[in-house]
Amino acid sequence: MVLPEVVKDAILEEITLDTLGLTKDAYGIRGSNEVDIEEVQENIRKIIDAEVYKNAKEFNRASLDEQHTRRLMAAIQAYWGVAHKTLIDNSLGRIKRKLVQPVCKWVDTMIHDPSIVQYAKEDSRTTRRREECQKQLTTLEESKRLLRDTC
Repeated sequence: MVLPEVVKDAILEEITLDTLGLTKDAYGIRGSNEVDIEEVQENIRKIIDAEVYKNAKEFNRASLDEQHTRRLMAAIQAYWGVAHKTLIDNSLGRIKRKLVQPVCKWVDTMIHDPSIVQYAKEDSRTTRRREECQKQLTTLEESKRLLRDTC
């Protein structure tokens, strides 16, 4: 049986220092070294059994309409627990196919389009000036090397 959240909350509220076999005095928790884990487990098992029984009695006392509503809500919650991951995966896949891939394709087309590449280059005057500066830089570096060798 799957326990509803209200039952789990009731179980957690019932777990106290007393159910764990501990007592609290003015100095803190005493007896923590003397806890019998089997006794603690049995106490918790009793609490769970009592809450499940209490919930079953309340469920049986409810009207048929209320019982169907609870069953339906439990089924919807169980289905949603699995289905939301599929929904998210499908949504992300659609976004990728309908939005991201077309944009990537468009960008690739733009990069390889000869008319766009032609206008994306520097103009011939700038190219010529850059080549002149490179030649001048090479000449200056060669001159600098010759001066060092002679001195």
